[in-house]
Amino acid sequence: MAQPRCWGFRISTQHIAYLATELEQGRLRQGWGYDAGQDLRNLTFDAGARRNLRMLGVKRDDLLLVPRLPVWGQVAIVKATADWDSGYRFEIGDCGDFGHIFPARLVKSFVRSNDHVAGQIRATLRNPSRFWNIDRLYPSIAELLDASGDLGSAKDPLEKARDVSAGVFHEVLSKGEFERLIFETLNDKLEGKDWERVLEDVIRMRYPAGDVRIVQGRSESHHGTDILVTLPDITGYPTYAIAIQVKDHQGHVNPAAVRQIGKADYWNAHDLKLIQKVVVFIRADRRDNPGLVELAKEEDVQVVFEKDLSRILKEWALDHAAKSLQ
Repeated sequence: MAQPRCWGFRISTQHIAYLATELEQGRLRQGWGYDAGQDLRNLTFDAGARRNLRMLGVKRDDLLLVPRLPVWGQVAIVKATADWDSGYRFEIGDCGDFGHIFPARLVKSFVRSNDHVAGQIRATLRNPSRFWNIDRLYPSIAELLDASGDLGSAKDPLEKARDVSAGVFHEVLSKGEFERLIFETLNDKLEGKDWERVLEDVIRMRYPAGDVRIVQGRSESHHGTDILVTLPDITGYPTYAIAIQVKDHQGHVNPAAVRQIGKADYWNAHDLKLIQKVVVFIRADRRDNPGLVELAKEEDVQVVFEKDLSRILKEWALDHAAKSLQ
């Protein structure tokens, strides 16, 4: 029998319990699946979903290491139960996302600091990618599958304490109260152009290697951009651009902002290659704007609504809180 291929597969840590329950039912779910147009069999709306196309190359009996599953401090070893190109289906989950469903089952789980876990496995689990190949680690993964000892205990009491503490911390945060409070407080304190300055800092956290700056002003009529992110190519030279328009709108919003960000093609004529157009609606809900969502798909514009922004602001707030405690 040929050696199975091996992959790393990272999940959203906001809904671990839900994703673990789904895996128990033979469904390994992946994010960026909140719209029917993101079905990988007929992808008409990207907004991040295209990155999942590589997953359709997974074959029956391939093995996947999935950090943070079935609980925060563990890593799942998962086996594909069918070829993913034929077994894949799309059905948006109860959380309003995770529509990509791949046939799989949980084989066993381990904590990364266990004595049986090879250093190379611990190293690859630090990879921030959503999906990556780890064929070279098959011998070490096979040893874990064959191990008869306890894989769920850390080798060091301090490591165990850290895993427990991280798990409790995550459980508290995942209940949503912190996220809700951060967003509501910022909503109360900020208005209009204040948000652009805050979002400039939020986006800088997301793209530490890029240059993030507010570019609106008299020239905005030409480029339709409030915040511009420029990213370096392999040589380190700023080459790629993400254009962002920020709107402090709520309820049913005017689709003009989607058309306005269309002007961002301006950057293609200024030594940059525009790779994404984004409109952030601070206080608007996706459910109130089906027409705008459809227009955004047609124009290949990513729209960020209140729910998405709340999650991003939570990560930003936690990052600043951690730095302030150092």
